[in-house]
Amino acid sequence: MSPTVLPHLRFATLKSGHTLALTSWGAVLNFLEGEGIKATDAAFVSDVRQLEALCARMDVSGFLPLTATEMTCAVGRRYAQLRLLLDDLQQRLFAAGVATKNPGTIKSTEWWPLLLSDARAYLRFWIQGWSTHRETPCWLAIPRSGERLLNADQFARIERLDHEHPSRLIKESDYWLVPLYPKLGVERHDVLLDMLEQVRGVADLIAQDATPLGSPSPPSQTAS
Repeated sequence: MSPTVLPHLRFATLKSGHTLALTSWGAVLNFLEGEGIKATDAAFVSDVRQLEALCARMDVSGFLPLTATEMTCAVGRRYAQLRLLLDDLQQRLFAAGVATKNPGTIKSTEWWPLLLSDARAYLRFWIQGWSTHRETPCWLAIPRSGERLLNADQFARIERLDHEHPSRLIKESDYWLVPLYPKLGVERHDVLLDMLEQVRGVADLIAQDATPLGSPSPPSQTAS
């Protein structure tokens, strides 16, 4: 019998009558995590995520033999093009009023600073996240420490992204990170427009309450 192909799953019936199925650990764990979230089983979800992290580390630590296609100039060009997307995205966010500049900060090869509702945020070119978490090197990073942080209500609203399937929030110790997916099969202009709207969606969650932690209190008004 010819094999049946489904997203993340291939299976075929053998002459013996047995069924041979092939899938990936990522697909299995994503499914289990989603079921745990729906069942509101926090302990189960935590266990699944720990196993996912272990599997990811095993994948990352393994150095498979290089192939010629992995070392072509096209790979290097695409890497550079993806990184330059964040240069232009930052400027478009400023021009569209989705974000504002963070005075006194400068961009680096990995970080592009900005403000969302007067709270610190960054565009991040995160290769580690691409290799271990989601299929993109482009991320929106929300800091968890320092000055000009989101307030508790804003963090709670951002946390809603964690309950999507698959989760659209990666929680690191110092940052919460939201993947920004470059749209496939379209021109660069449309890729940037779509990524801008992804950031706008997060910015809209934050803007429901625009008083970040660490902001100076407004001057008190005294009666004359």
